[in-house]
Amino acid sequence: MSKQLGYYNESIAYYNELIKLLPHKDGTQKELADVYTWLGECWQEKGQYTKALELLELGLSIIREEFGDNHLDISSLHNNIGMILNKMGAYDDAKAIILKSIDIALMHLDEYDVVLGIRYNNLASVYLGLKEYNLAVEYFEKTLYIYKRHYPENDLNLATICNNMGSAYLNVQDFSRAIQYYQEGLKILNKHYGETHPYIATSHNNIGEVWRIVGGYDNAIVSFKKAVTIVKVYHDDHPSLGTYYNNLALTYQAMAKYDDAIDYFTKSLAYLQTFYADTHPYIIWAKIGLETCVIAKGEQAKS
Repeated sequence: MSKQLGYYNESIAYYNELIKLLPHKDGTQKELADVYTWLGECWQEKGQYTKALELLELGLSIIREEFGDNHLDISSLHNNIGMILNKMGAYDDAKAIILKSIDIALMHLDEYDVVLGIRYNNLASVYLGLKEYNLAVEYFEKTLYIYKRHYPENDLNLATICNNMGSAYLNVQDFSRAIQYYQEGLKILNKHYGETHPYIATSHNNIGEVWRIVGGYDNAIVSFKKAVTIVKVYHDDHPSLGTYYNNLALTYQAMAKYDDAIDYFTKSLAYLQTFYADTHPYIIWAKIGLETCVIAKGEQAKS
């Protein structure tokens, strides 16, 4: 189906036609709710979150009228709505509705059902947004426990949750566990995608960030340079290059290697300014970093 291939505009047109036809056929209200849900997912993929919410709410109202408040489909729709709210930054609302989703799912499913693992993962992501990092860790751990009961050890779902847990442990400053989980995720991704996939670049960057924070600068540089090399295989002008160059600059700055830092801050700005306005925080911080290194280099030369 075109939705699955990413042709969202075609899918939207198709689903809109279905909505016109269904009331005139023997289709059930459940089918109409499903179409509203699929249509909402298309708008979500296009980044039109308000439109997506409107359609999912329509689907939710139909299911609630047909089956009551505790139907399993209500749980699914609550989860989907919660994740859109999460993307919109409405974290408190997202938390409330995902918790409802979990409560309903527990009425129908075994406590270790993989669906609950997905819900816990989503709730943990919301807690990250709320900066409630200990709760994020708790729910990512629940997710991992459930996933390990259902998936083989090298399944991509485990790679995703390992990366999520790396981020959570980084935020609670448990750096050894952060590196451990990032590396576990990287190992799985390597088996599926090889060593030069963009996902691998992201993992190397994440690992590099932890090394930089703990002062393992040589390891950080190795990781960031791996990320840069991989991205360049696919893109010469991807915004992630600006991020990776910036991370290299920060690392060299911390090592007082100001010539290298200036070089990478300059490269970072060249990429970032292609994608972001001069008022964007990425641009502002890169400029501050560059200016700081220029001043520090001058002071270093005097000493």
